[in-house]
Order: sequence, then C-alpha cells, then structure tokens
Amino acid sequence: MNRTKLIELGREQGIHYKEVIKLLGDKYTSSKYVNRDGELPATKPELIKAIARSLGCEYSELDGLEKAPKDTIKLLLKLFDPKEYKDLTEP
Repeated sequence: MNRTKLIELGREQGIHYKEVIKLLGDKYTSSKYVNRDGELPATKPELIKAIARSLGCEYSELDGLEKAPKDTIKLLLKLFDPKEYKDLTEP
C-alpha cells in the first residue's frame, strides 16, 4: 500500500493518513529507500568489503579503492561476484 492510497483512505474516513498507518499496525510496511537507479544504496566500504570477500583477501589490502568513483567499484564487484552485487543492491 503506497502513500497515495493511505491518503485516499484517510480522506474517506476523515482522518490523517498517519492515523490509517497506526490502525493498520503490522499490516503496513513502508517501502525501502532506493537510489535513482532503483537499487538499494550501498556505501563504498560495503562494496569494497564484498570485493575483498570475493577475491579472498583482506579489506585493508584494497584500501586504495576508496578513492575510486563509486560506479567503478560497483562495476568491479559486478564483474568479480555478480551474486554478491545482486544481494547488496537489489531491493
């Protein structure tokens, strides 16, 4: 259930949409944040740790990657371990 549906329900009942969320309780779950590419956000250190795991080395051995652009780090992870990339970024 998205926010517009909640607002609609609230208007029908004459209450604020946040009250509708309270009434729904456990039945309502908010959507996860995704970035503009539709992926879950992952930090550079998370991506580098995943690359280190896939290569079988320590995170500290790849410390130079922190200065690389995030898109480059994502590409490396996608090339080295597509499954790990999917697990980190898929909503």
